[in-house]
Amino acid sequence: MPLDKDEYESVEEKEEKIEQTTEQLPIEQRDLVVGDIVRHFKREWVSETTSEYLYKILAFASHTETGERLVIYQGLYPPFKICARPYDMFMSKVDKKKYPNSKQQYRFEKFNE
Repeated sequence: MPLDKDEYESVEEKEEKIEQTTEQLPIEQRDLVVGDIVRHFKREWVSETTSEYLYKILAFASHTETGERLVIYQGLYPPFKICARPYDMFMSKVDKKKYPNSKQQYRFEKFNE
């Protein structure tokens, strides 16, 4: 079955769009890449000997209907759930009104052992 050119984008076109979008983001939001291990801000309230609230970024995706950017990530603790979260929410700052004692600035930050 031949592909309808109006229904797909070439890989090169998609990469160009991603690069253009990425260039417009603040530097703090551009330093996470596929394969990075990140920590959710709630990790600061659990033991450091656990992998709870640690995640691996599996991919960046686009919602097929809305075009919204998504982050696909997997928990590094049982049940190793794979999740998708809107990119803007994933990269957002911690709500200091709701979590005034949080030391972490962003909801997810790169984990450095």
